[in-house]
Parts: sequence; C-alpha cells; structure tokens
Amino acid sequence: MTNQTVTFAQVAAFDGPAAALGTGMRLGITAALVKTIVSENNYIGLIGPVGTPTTAATQPIARQAAMPLSGL
Repeated sequence: MTNQTVTFAQVAAFDGPAAALGTGMRLGITAALVKTIVSENNYIGLIGPVGTPTTAATQPIARQAAMPLSGL
C-alpha cells in the first residue's frame, strides 16, 4: 500500500457565544487522533500541543504510552 494523507478542516466557532462548543469538539478530535497515533506505534514522541486544554488531554495519553511529549 502507498502512503496516503487525509486532511480534515473543522468548521466551528472558536470565539463568541458558541466558542465553548467549538473548542470542546476540537479537543475531542485532537484526543482521538493522538490515541490513534499512539496505538499505531510508528512515532517516537508527540510535539507541539497548543494550549492548556490540548496539553491536558494529550499528556495522560502520552504518559500511558511511555511516549515523550514536548511543547517545544
């Protein structure tokens, strides 16, 4: 099988009255993708989580997988 790339764009509110909904959805998507990356075991570490909520969601997953996590 050849390498393939799939790109997604999230269309959601990140400011204003519905910001919490958009941010929460993004956090869930990011956590799900991190779990997939960890389970594939093709990476030596995770880098660049942006913001406290993303780091808070990613850090326990990285720790459980014994995978380094760096904010650079």
